[in-house]
Amino acid sequence: MQALQLGVLADTSIHLSKLRELIVECGHEVVVAEQSRNFDALISVPHLDAWIVSLDLNTDLSLHVYEQIEESGVPVVFEDFEGGHMQAADRKKRFTHKISECIGWDKDPTSTVKPLAKYVWVLAASTGGPEAVNRFLKAVTRVPDNVALVYAQHIDSSIHTSLIRMLAKHDGWQLEPISSGKHIAAKHLYLISPDAQVEVTEGHMLMPQGEPWHGPYKPSVNQIVAKVARVYGNTSGVIVFSGMGDDGAKSCQYLKGSGGQVWVQSPLTCTVDSMPQSVKAIGKIDFEGSPEKLGQHFMEYFDALAAQHAVGQ
Repeated sequence: MQALQLGVLADTSIHLSKLRELIVECGHEVVVAEQSRNFDALISVPHLDAWIVSLDLNTDLSLHVYEQIEESGVPVVFEDFEGGHMQAADRKKRFTHKISECIGWDKDPTSTVKPLAKYVWVLAASTGGPEAVNRFLKAVTRVPDNVALVYAQHIDSSIHTSLIRMLAKHDGWQLEPISSGKHIAAKHLYLISPDAQVEVTEGHMLMPQGEPWHGPYKPSVNQIVAKVARVYGNTSGVIVFSGMGDDGAKSCQYLKGSGGQVWVQSPLTCTVDSMPQSVKAIGKIDFEGSPEKLGQHFMEYFDALAAQHAVGQ
């Protein structure tokens, strides 16, 4: 891989220093390096091949930084040092692989699954979620040709296998539990593991990171939604189903600001309504309904997009 010119952003000076060391060890050049709180001071920066960032995706500041980076059009590579126990050689190898996938260097074109999804929507849920999502999927009797679903369900590892068995019964969607890197293909349903963080790359891949989720939620809806929105922008969406807590509220605001759709399960139909209520509180909802109504509207929404596309051709 040729040497790249990279910008570095981190929440802390310690992570900033670690990122700089890692980049130099991998043979690349650090053009600019700042803590995230100083990002607005970077009115203009030299040409960058990518931003390398280590940010807490659950803070308002991080979402603001996301928006600024997105406007620049420069690819973003995420590096998380919290709780990591990798040897230096392994971390360098993983970092080089991340850059290859996110930026497109050294990519094998024959490895791409065809066709890739144009639209990527997150299904987010916690308590009561599996039943609600199951009802939603049953209601989607016409699977759109160019859509992929990414399912982030707060769940214990011990019953993750049971959830896989339930989801596998739905015709029309190809179920893909994330245990290795996957290109995000149309008509696929990707189930995020509660055991390991996942990156969404500029190369339209889901890449497990081999590191545990941080914070109270496993997986973190805030992180998944923010990562999908960063890559897919106005072709992304999220449906927040039954669940306890407020995971997802902050990143739904970011996704909406990126032009995506934010839907919620009607609180009256939820086992626990905390998650959809917390999203509704941000005032950015495009649609709400029972799981069955969400499924029906999902089909109508993509039928309308297909008709608009046909008229525009």
